[in-house]
Amino acid sequence: MLADLERIRDLQVLQRQALVDADGARLTALDAERRALHARLAPLATSGLQGPALARAQALVEEIGTVQAGLVALAGQLRDRAAEELRGLAEGRSALTGYRSRGGGSSVFLDRAG
Repeated sequence: MLADLERIRDLQVLQRQALVDADGARLTALDAERRALHARLAPLATSGLQGPALARAQALVEEIGTVQAGLVALAGQLRDRAAEELRGLAEGRSALTGYRSRGGGSSVFLDRAG
């Protein structure tokens, strides 16, 4: 159980980097591994851990929870940043509409020269 908790903690570091890198495939693979580890975990009360091992497991659970909250916050910030960039692109696309030539391929300069 301790090894699974430590691996989950290690995966969170990799997940954070995948979020920053916007690597969706890597993030999905890491999340699948994390979910598989979570499925194997038992409640601490029934884990059979005692003494220092139980204390270590409790500390890891707290750390994992704190880091997970940070990952959720980071994902929200990155999502908001991407949405802002997309809104900026939409404004630029609207501005380009005003520069398009009128009609089916005619050019005012070529029409005057003819």
